[in-house]
Amino acid sequence: MPVPTIWSWVYQYSVGGAIFLFGLYLALRSDSPDMKGKYRVGIILMLIGGFLFYALLHLAFQTVMPRL
Repeated sequence: MPVPTIWSWVYQYSVGGAIFLFGLYLALRSDSPDMKGKYRVGIILMLIGGFLFYALLHLAFQTVMPRL
């Protein structure tokens, strides 16, 4: 089985990131009830941090782990 290249990861997370940011924009614009109050910044940071965590974890498993 061929090892995927870095470009498949870049494509997946650039398209997925654009969709994620658009969804986050819609959630913020609609002023959804869970996004009010002092926890708003924390929720946004957790969402972005979770996306970055899984993107980096996927990058590690796609590029580094197959070569070990």
